[in-house]
Amino acid sequence: MSNWKLINKTYLYDGTFQGFLTLVFDSYATKTLPQKIVPQDIYVSNFLDQTQIIQTNHSKAQRVLTRN
Repeated sequence: MSNWKLINKTYLYDGTFQGFLTLVFDSYATKTLPQKIVPQDIYVSNFLDQTQIIQTNHSKAQRVLTRN
């Protein structure tokens, strides 16, 4: 994990398991670790947060689930 970088972003996802797996896929693909991971429906806006919305992608989620 030495080549991973911690980024100052909050990842927002739809709160589903598939959405979380998509987030894991994207994080692994870019080798970045967000500061926070929060479902969109419970996120409380903060002017210091830089947010990135992760759209659920079922094929990415399936790849994480099956590790293919």
